[in-house]
Amino acid sequence: MNRRIRGGVRGIGIAALVVALAAGSLGASAPAFAQDAAGGSEAQPAQGPSPDPSPETSAEQPLGDGERADPQRDGETGAGAEVEAADSGGAAADTAEPPAAPGVRAPVGATAPATAAAPTLAEATPFADQSDQPAPASRAKQVIGNVHTDTVSGYLDDGRLVLEAKYDSPAGQKAIRIDPQATVFHLVDTTSSRMQVPSGGRYGFIGEAGDTFWLAPQTQNAALIWPGFSTEDERLVGQLRGGSVAVRLLGVDGPGKAEVYLQETFGPKRVFSSSERLADWSMGVPQHTHMNWAFTETGTYTFTFEMEAVIGGSVQRAQNDYTFVVGDLDDHTAATATSFSAEYSEDAEGNAVLGEPVTFTATVDSAGARSPAGAVQFRDDESGTVLGHAPVGADGTASFRTSALASGPHRIVAEFVPTWSTDFTASESEQMTLTVSGEAQPRPEHDDVDAVPAAEVRAVAAGAHVQVRNPEKTVRAGEVVAGAVSAEALRGGDWVSVWLHTPDPVWLGWVRTGTDGGFTEQVPARTAAGTHALVLKDAAGAFLGWDEVRVTGQAGGPEPGGGDPGGDPGGGNPGGGGGPGGGSTPGGGSPGGGGLPVPVPAAPTQECVPEVVLETGHIDAFNVAAADGQAVLQLKEDVTGLNVIREAESVLLRVKESAYGAVPPGIAGAPAQGYVLPLSQDPDLIWPGWNTLGFTEASGYTNVSINVVGVDGPGRIFLATQDSLGAWSPIMDGFAMPGTIRVPHPAHTHAAWVFSAKGNYKLTVNATATSPATGRTLTTETHTYMFQVGDVELGDAFCGVAVDPNAAAAGLAVGSAVKQAGSKAVAASKAKNADAAAKKSGKSRSAAAAGADGSGSGGPGALLGAGMHPAAVAGVVGGGLLMLSGIIGGTVWYVRRLGSASAATASAAVPA
Repeated sequence: MNRRIRGGVRGIGIAALVVALAAGSLGASAPAFAQDAAGGSEAQPAQGPSPDPSPETSAEQPLGDGERADPQRDGETGAGAEVEAADSGGAAADTAEPPAAPGVRAPVGATAPATAAAPTLAEATPFADQSDQPAPASRAKQVIGNVHTDTVSGYLDDGRLVLEAKYDSPAGQKAIRIDPQATVFHLVDTTSSRMQVPSGGRYGFIGEAGDTFWLAPQTQNAALIWPGFSTEDERLVGQLRGGSVAVRLLGVDGPGKAEVYLQETFGPKRVFSSSERLADWSMGVPQHTHMNWAFTETGTYTFTFEMEAVIGGSVQRAQNDYTFVVGDLDDHTAATATSFSAEYSEDAEGNAVLGEPVTFTATVDSAGARSPAGAVQFRDDESGTVLGHAPVGADGTASFRTSALASGPHRIVAEFVPTWSTDFTASESEQMTLTVSGEAQPRPEHDDVDAVPAAEVRAVAAGAHVQVRNPEKTVRAGEVVAGAVSAEALRGGDWVSVWLHTPDPVWLGWVRTGTDGGFTEQVPARTAAGTHALVLKDAAGAFLGWDEVRVTGQAGGPEPGGGDPGGDPGGGNPGGGGGPGGGSTPGGGSPGGGGLPVPVPAAPTQECVPEVVLETGHIDAFNVAAADGQAVLQLKEDVTGLNVIREAESVLLRVKESAYGAVPPGIAGAPAQGYVLPLSQDPDLIWPGWNTLGFTEASGYTNVSINVVGVDGPGRIFLATQDSLGAWSPIMDGFAMPGTIRVPHPAHTHAAWVFSAKGNYKLTVNATATSPATGRTLTTETHTYMFQVGDVELGDAFCGVAVDPNAAAAGLAVGSAVKQAGSKAVAASKAKNADAAAKKSGKSRSAAAAGADGSGSGGPGALLGAGMHPAAVAGVVGGGLLMLSGIIGGTVWYVRRLGSASAATASAAVPA
């Protein structure tokens, strides 16, 4: 006859799940005849309607190259309240129940007296999506916090348009490409992010006046995430330079409204909205833009963006999902509870029939609205074997079928292993005892202390009688190795002794094989990486055979976000991704050299003609670097290449006549009309700013003052910034130059420039860098910057403006030292973060589950205990969550930048 029993539920997570489930299905009693292995009955949570999986939990990676491995967030494998079963009322276990229809689950211990037909071929065949391997270990998503990120970034990979993301790390790495499916973008709930809708109606699209909302601002605030958009990928630029792409928001799933808008010179401009479909946004190539991201409630929001471009004469579209968590990250991680049932044919004694299929169906419930994403693995605590796993479907269920259970009792547990430990907690069911007909083989009572001599092992070919089943025979330290013994060497269902020769032999314990010879065993977490021998003996001590197993780094922990952390594998490059010129600096010498002697360049011939004229594009006019006891002031631009470093005296900065127009009110002393270079970049104009980020950190001289000591021209120059709700404020002591731009911490900054009259302007500028630790200062040489404003002749204005060869040589030497120091800092940061992560991370659920029988003085227990050892990106991982700390600094406007993707930092003048 057929029998269907159901295992209990045990949740791992938060009290919210206990309350939510107890208020619903957990409050219902099991049928009167239900019983569990402990003698009491246990009711199950009802399976409610399951929405489609949220985009951020779909199979990813990374989630690509951006996947992270961390089986349990914060290393917790069983913390939190346990979901208790409801009492059945003590009814007798032999109460008759009509036979259930095929596929219908019945409670624990339910007896179906009717005789069932023999299983059909379909019923005996494993499900197509199940696996005989342990479930893949959970991974922790990378959490991007208060740093610069081009959240929505277009790439061209092998001629195919791809939509992903990138960020700048505090260690100085720029444009690190990441997969948004493996990433959480986090906006903290603080006084910096919490805003109120102003009166007047201009921001009524967010809410009513006085309503609270949360803002990731267009102006960078060092305490908050700074999300933007980018089309700077080198390959994309190669195909579409000077062209454009269309960006559209396909949808937003979240607890409140989301609005993405530009704060332009004379007011806000809505670009994307969750409440209504707005026109596609046309984005130039290359272009880099930041906007305001407003959220009306805390919680998890998933944006689905699409980018469209004509590439090679054909229209291509790419889309991706981006998960923002507003507020507490812990609230994003949904608690789960797991239960399961078993269906099988039973003999006259009520046992499962040996050799016939047993079907396990698990149900995973989540406290949140998202459907759990991951897999359920079925573990036999009696034999110490993981039977295999099956993915959790959109309905929250996972089914697994096996005919390999050996004779005797089996204590089965269903374990939910989330794909992303950041999204869901792991959970496991109560244990179910299932007995298979036939004579059970007893577990040996002694520990095996006699390893097979190495010479005897080598005398037998690897894989002759023992085969490792893991893909490519590879397993991470701390995870589970799966194998099988051939029928010629051992009868299925017998116990085997498992050893790992590394080369020193380590006994892993006794494990019972299935009728197909299959077995699993946990590899100790501290196993050295390399190719080792998995050696098996039978219960009598006879050598059965061996196979090679390749052990890699320890399980768990986040991995670097997308390829080489030094750059951007899809064609981007450190410092900004996308612009031409790669990492080199044609025509001006970027930091580089790898320690080689730096030649002193000859001064360029001026003859009153500038070497380079820039009239459009992104320019860091005041680029300050420090190393080896000296500081330099230079100009960096992304117009003729990417991160091209030049001496200021070799460049003419031209402000076109088209810049003339109304000057925004609020800039004290400025005229009503003038030549305006706006905060939000106009691609037809130059966009000058300043930068110390990535150029001063290694030296320690991070507190920089940029001193505009003189202005010679026909009018006045004003410098201003603006907050996310439109208020203007000065950057220097006043709005007008001369004055000092203070950059107390490494930052990349842009601002609005206003020239009151057309003509040629000569600015005299130097910079002072101070070490906060020692108070010592370094002062640069004084340089001359030339601006040609409006439709006027240059005349002889450039005469006498020449590059100082000694200053240029100093710039190259400092650049080389900065580059070398940055590389060392990144390597040290990665090693430090990996150690920190290893101490904080817990062992994986799948690994822990398989080690139940590795007891004894020589068992794996003596070898376990090392934490996860992730290859961490710069930033510190805590329990699998990577929170990147930003850099505190001055005000920044960094909206529509062409070329460089360096991070800017700021404390924006935004009302609290």
